[in-house]
Amino acid sequence: MKRLAVLLLTLAPMLAPAQGFLMWQAQKDDRVIHLLAAIPFLSANVATDLGPDVIAAYNESKLVAFEAEPDPERRKEGHRLIIQAGRYPEDDTLLNHLTPALRKTYQRLATEWALNTDNLNRLKPWMAAQTLLRIAMTQSKVRLGDDLEKLLYVRAKIDDRPMAFLNTAQRTVDLYTSLDDALHLRIFEKALGDARTLTNLLPAVETAWRAGDADTATSLVRGSFAGFEDVYRALFPGRNAAWAEDLDAHSVIEGDILAIIGLSHLVGEDSVLDALAARGYRIAQVVAP
Repeated sequence: MKRLAVLLLTLAPMLAPAQGFLMWQAQKDDRVIHLLAAIPFLSANVATDLGPDVIAAYNESKLVAFEAEPDPERRKEGHRLIIQAGRYPEDDTLLNHLTPALRKTYQRLATEWALNTDNLNRLKPWMAAQTLLRIAMTQSKVRLGDDLEKLLYVRAKIDDRPMAFLNTAQRTVDLYTSLDDALHLRIFEKALGDARTLTNLLPAVETAWRAGDADTATSLVRGSFAGFEDVYRALFPGRNAAWAEDLDAHSVIEGDILAIIGLSHLVGEDSVLDALAARGYRIAQVVAP
């Protein structure tokens, strides 16, 4: 804890009070799980503007839980596992599995963005969807930032704080490979649409996140699944329930927890918050002063 105090004093000029953030507390008996929403697209310096409530939550927590492994080398190992599961064999390609309408939409987008699709075409629809969205974020000139997770991960390492990771690469592979081909195509279809709306969506989500505006954040996230409720049901409720179970189990052993989890898993129906509430936790949003 002394090392953290020194670190915070060192960073004090950068840690001005936050404009806002989205964080909740889930309390059961004498245990508290602090749930800080993360977004993968942050403007410069947002991650260093945590504010006193986030720092207090960190100080109070005995364990820090992350949605995914922030360490770059370990992430590479996980990415290799996911790519291996998400790549077609040499004699097959993405184009062989797309409907004529999806192929036309995909090729139109590739032409507009001047994409070399050789590598994308080697991927299965669910993996191609994830890759396409990363390309879309670059095209929209939004700074891809996992700085929030990295900052807290570095602090936890400095303090020898126990850490847990909720969404392992193997869990990701198990989820996507359990879905049928029709859902894989729906995931890819949604990604093609999202690729065109990210330029407007991402700044709006960040504005809501900064303002601590849970209602707007919920509307934006859930609205992005309009017409794709089947995709939402396939990708979110099961994982959210599993992560809530993990957090509950960790809290019994470790005590208070700070969990940094993607915003889309914390808002709307069947969220991690809902799953914790079903386990007897009282949920309250933390409101910045």
